[in-house]
Amino acid sequence: MEPSFLDIKLSRRGSWVAALVLFMLALGFRLAGIGWGLPNDLRNQSLHPDENLNYVVATQTPYLKPGFYHYGTLYFTALHIANDAGLSYGWVPSGENDNPLSGGIMTGRVISALSGAVTVSLVFATLLLITGTLGSFIGAVGMLLAPGHVVHSRFATTDVFATMLIALAAYLIVRFVSGKPEGGAQPKLPAIIGMGAVIGLAAGTKYAGLLMLLPLVFVLVGARVSWKGIAAGLGATVLGFLIATPGALLQSDLFSQHFMFEVSHSAEGHGLVFVDTPPGFMFHSLNLTEAFGLIPLVFGLAGLAWATSQKNKWAMALSLFFIVYFVVIAQAEVKFLRYVLPLLPLVALGLGYLAGKCHELGGWRRVVTGLIILMVGFTAATTSGAFSMTRLMATPDPRDQAARWFNDKTDAQTTIGLVSDPWFYTPPFYPDTNLLAFQDRLTAMEQNPRLIRYIAPDGEKRDWDVRLLDQKPDYIVFSSFEFIDHDRLSEPHFVEFMERMPLEYDFIAIFWGPEPAFATKLESMRFNRDMLRVIIRERYPKTHDMMYIRPTICVFKKKAT
Repeated sequence: MEPSFLDIKLSRRGSWVAALVLFMLALGFRLAGIGWGLPNDLRNQSLHPDENLNYVVATQTPYLKPGFYHYGTLYFTALHIANDAGLSYGWVPSGENDNPLSGGIMTGRVISALSGAVTVSLVFATLLLITGTLGSFIGAVGMLLAPGHVVHSRFATTDVFATMLIALAAYLIVRFVSGKPEGGAQPKLPAIIGMGAVIGLAAGTKYAGLLMLLPLVFVLVGARVSWKGIAAGLGATVLGFLIATPGALLQSDLFSQHFMFEVSHSAEGHGLVFVDTPPGFMFHSLNLTEAFGLIPLVFGLAGLAWATSQKNKWAMALSLFFIVYFVVIAQAEVKFLRYVLPLLPLVALGLGYLAGKCHELGGWRRVVTGLIILMVGFTAATTSGAFSMTRLMATPDPRDQAARWFNDKTDAQTTIGLVSDPWFYTPPFYPDTNLLAFQDRLTAMEQNPRLIRYIAPDGEKRDWDVRLLDQKPDYIVFSSFEFIDHDRLSEPHFVEFMERMPLEYDFIAIFWGPEPAFATKLESMRFNRDMLRVIIRERYPKTHDMMYIRPTICVFKKKAT
């Protein structure tokens, strides 16, 4: 039987062209919606809670010594360089009346988008070493459309940049064990040093990247590399880490302090966000599902398991990283979806390997390949898929919608009650809702005398304080971020507030979709905590750091007397 076009083996030049095409497609997709939440006429800061801090750390501190080591600093250095270039060439405004945050944060987002697109090409290049052309394209497209990766590729944060470096380390490891290190058949010292250096850079971006040392040592021992070679790889890792995060030496005391804070923070939790949530193993399994899609994830894990069971060295090495990394993050009490991003390139490799091998084996197994293609496309089109996430990021944000509605539909004497300190989840009723320090946000809130955040005469301040209702604000406004955790825990102040509010306020509107949804009279009459829980939880995204792009804003109006 003549091979079909699906069996075409790419030449070296063809491989480069295909990788470039995939890079351009992935970049173009990630640039769609990348302007989400940037400062605008309503806001002086980004809607993302971390971007404003990241920009300050990256650009308003000395090179090499940023004084912030909760993460490694390689991404911050890259943003610092790019921002300085932007100030010189004009895409970051520097005038006296200009806000550099918009251009600077956009610069950081473009770095992430480029990193995400490079990751797609790296997945493709890695798969070409272990399977055919069809499987390589399928795995790369799975990575291109992974919703968690797509969304985080539009944030000025460290996660996608670190994931790219882990994907690069995985490519170098697979290339090493495939018998093609440095173009030869025998292990070469430059290849070993290259792998170690990239792992060091990954660890110098996100500390957990250091776990890529496990597959490195595994393949070096398996290849019977001498202790000298292993030492060279480890030494290159240390050097790569210090190049990425020189503050580990230059500000060693501060580095140790911040590093240990992150360790303790991971063990203690993140406020109420993850209290009484499922154990880490289950929680991060759900995170992986949302980040990659359920069926593609199952196929990807099956592909990794199959390749490992066949004693493929590359699969055994990368599965070692996958398992240990997953166990490490599962032990922590902080369970953000972004922590699973470094695992997605490995899932994509498993997906492509399974699709490619089933096609190669032929017969009924090609049904599996066809099903994988179908499910990757189907997942991208679901309500939690990459296309829907992109649409949400390309349309007006509910917080801005709510602020504009209040500006247009209420007068200057109308008062608005807030159930907690204003922050990134609060509609921008004044321009500085996302300043770094909560006290600065409260001070800035005085710009808008319409806002009421209840603070007791003795200075006591708590969320969902029922005494806010005694102030009789005309409206009460809160977000899904403020509701979900207190509701899950049935926090006493929240319960008291929610029992009383329906007696004094009507539920009038939800801001989430392209247009506000106004409650009917019947819905207002039936308004209670259970009803709100259903309304909020039926919307998406559902995980905390995916919900940044689309929280639900609920509005309530004081009943007519």
